[in-house]
Amino acid sequence: MRKMTIADFVASAVGAAIALSAAMAQHHEGEPAAVVAGAYAPRLGDLMILQQIRHSKLWFAVAAYNWELAEHNLYELKEGFADVARLYPTVHEVTVAPVIGALNEREIAELARAIEARDRVKFTIAFDQLTAACNACHQVTQHAFIVIQQPISPPFNNQSFAPPGGQSPPPGSGQPHPH
Repeated sequence: MRKMTIADFVASAVGAAIALSAAMAQHHEGEPAAVVAGAYAPRLGDLMILQQIRHSKLWFAVAAYNWELAEHNLYELKEGFADVARLYPTVHEVTVAPVIGALNEREIAELARAIEARDRVKFTIAFDQLTAACNACHQVTQHAFIVIQQPISPPFNNQSFAPPGGQSPPPGSGQPHPH
């Protein structure tokens, strides 16, 4: 095996730099600037999976009358949407910030009011409106194949959604949890 000369090293380094530049130029549509610049940023799909989990956990927190957990999950959902807008300002020619702003002013605000009032009926209406808004966004950003719905089963089997210190009322009992 021959020794690497300085000229060989420089040629290899230049080749690697050209290959890296070419690879970075071929980034995915909608990839955040941080990834293109070489820093880590989660992919849009990864962020949306987290949003889907938060959406589901919010539903099951209210189903279990755990209003404190519902407040927490709504906050996390709102913060997750802020991350999406910050990291992905445009998705398939749709400017994301105004969409997130509208969600915050309407659907998220209605959910917050329903949670504060501890009103499951208003919550369900607001939740369904949020879900419809998610699906409308998927339509305009060329992701119509992703359809969100009311959750059927909890996303995790290792988390209790019941309020601390007590059992939640049985489903359909209509009785608020005693505090």
